[in-house]
Amino acid sequence: MPADSNADPFHIHLAGRDGGPLDCSFEQAESALQQIPTLYFEPDGSFAFKGPGSGLELFGMVYDAYGAIQYVEIRGRCDWADWQRLVACFLSGGTAPKSAVVKSLPGGELQTLQDFERLTWSV
Repeated sequence: MPADSNADPFHIHLAGRDGGPLDCSFEQAESALQQIPTLYFEPDGSFAFKGPGSGLELFGMVYDAYGAIQYVEIRGRCDWADWQRLVACFLSGGTAPKSAVVKSLPGGELQTLQDFERLTWSV
């Protein structure tokens, strides 16, 4: 699938190295997410990122504890550019993209962020 087309719907958890916390605080992510015009972020950590038509439709929840985001649940579909904008908000605290992992749901298959992106958008 070309990177500029919409991925099939997915449901994942995004986490840091080995499934641990991301190097990003809730407040850092909140500030970054609020810069995306079509993303609605609630103080409880839930968000919706929608665009015109049915191409961009992502929903999620940020789970934090002890000053760091433990993981982010994300479900829906989007194109490569919108995915990059969203994920950058959670990697802004220092988690290197190469160390981030994705857990596919249901089933819990753990894979690197790069593998998930390659399989989802052929990048």
